[in-house]
Amino acid sequence: LPWLVIMVLIMWLYYLFDSMILYVLGRIYNKAYSFKEAFINSTTGTFFNGITPFASGGQFMQVILFKNTGISPSNSTGILLTLFICYQMILVLFSGVVFIVKYNYFKAENPLIVSLALLGFAINLIVIIGLYLLSTSRKVHHFILDRLFNVANRFKFIKNVDKLKIRCNSYLHNFRKQVIFLSKNKKILFQVCFYNAIKLLVLYAMPFLACKALHVNVSWSQFEFFLCLSSLIYLINAFIPIPGSSGGSEGCYMLIFAFLPDAQLASTMVLWRFISYYMGLIVGGISFAFSFRKKKE
Repeated sequence: LPWLVIMVLIMWLYYLFDSMILYVLGRIYNKAYSFKEAFINSTTGTFFNGITPFASGGQFMQVILFKNTGISPSNSTGILLTLFICYQMILVLFSGVVFIVKYNYFKAENPLIVSLALLGFAINLIVIIGLYLLSTSRKVHHFILDRLFNVANRFKFIKNVDKLKIRCNSYLHNFRKQVIFLSKNKKILFQVCFYNAIKLLVLYAMPFLACKALHVNVSWSQFEFFLCLSSLIYLINAFIPIPGSSGGSEGCYMLIFAFLPDAQLASTMVLWRFISYYMGLIVGGISFAFSFRKKKE
């Protein structure tokens, strides 16, 4: 029981630091933005990311919640994109170092892990570069918009293409300004990256703590080793399309921690998955219900 309590408390650090990121970024545009609003926004995003393909639904809900607190969609989209890029950068950096240091171990134990990790690393890196270009380059914006509107015009998807194109250009111009503004604020970016690093360390610690909670014979000298192995789960699963990476996360866990005895492997996986994923759905669902009720009132 003490280890279960420790797992839950440490996992709450993830929600608190995720909320702190939104609080720090949100107050740039609204000085009255409170930590409570940031917490509801963060956990609601966790809930909707967990139940939608590619974790794509959370950002839409977060933009709505930001709007309800006086932060415009172009500003809030800039906030969320900045957060996402920083998160992916820390994820790729941490996992890249781990992969290089532990390469011989992974190659000897299971070559499949090496292939999956390289694929995950490549996908994450491409996404980071693509989003950075999309958020800072006017040429990239115009190139993508021109192609999309040419297709829409050819197949008559939209009646007034020119009017919508002007609106989209205006929105993207404001959005790009906000991302550039945030990227020039070095102190804020450092805070966001630091908080994201703590979030990831919390997630990476969960498998080791699950082993402790279920009396698996592991020592603290293996803690760093468990962090390294855990990091690859999130690197590989980052873009599995199924909501919550269901199936993929469990499969990666079973593959990477295959050195544990079968019964211990399965039971620690169930506990790890509940604390790191399903608990977030419960907390986020309650937050969303609370925010919806307050808005209705």
